[in-house]
Amino acid sequence: MDAEINTRLKKSDGITVFAPTDSAFSNLKTGTLNSFTDQQKTAFTRFHIILSCLTIPQFQTVTNPVHTAADGDTVAFPLNVIGDGKQVNLTTGLVNTTVDSTVYSDGKLAVYEIGQVLLSEGVLGGQAPAPAPLLPKPAKGSSPSTSHAPSKPTTVSVDSSGATCPFHSTTIVVSVGVAVLAALPLCI
Repeated sequence: MDAEINTRLKKSDGITVFAPTDSAFSNLKTGTLNSFTDQQKTAFTRFHIILSCLTIPQFQTVTNPVHTAADGDTVAFPLNVIGDGKQVNLTTGLVNTTVDSTVYSDGKLAVYEIGQVLLSEGVLGGQAPAPAPLLPKPAKGSSPSTSHAPSKPTTVSVDSSGATCPFHSTTIVVSVGVAVLAALPLCI
């Protein structure tokens, strides 16, 4: 894939990369990326790349669904982009997020920070999200003081994306934007 990126940066319309933040990966359910096959990891990475360099104002004129580097299949990899010249919203059918900031842009390469990891049916490959772990059942005759319920009211954040992630201490997959920026000197 690095050869393709280098070729595109040298000879074509460039590329646009959506780079999820570290917290975007942290918000995924544990184990998702570790459970991906090599093919799914490739599709996952390529789904974060558009094979042309787009500025924020240019997102207003793209035709949806936008073709990504994930084999150009807009059925399995639907990416719809809505821009108003200042803000860009992205939706995949499973994830809704916005472009938080421009990390880098030079006319050949644009890297945008996004708040959620882009997932689609094509990335997941029909794989159902991992189920949430169940709490153990209390033993018969146990008193309420030995139950596993919290003793104080708690607020729980619910992730409705159905996605999961292994990146608490693992560095198998690095932010797509950082990887592209690291490869940029090789192109110059």
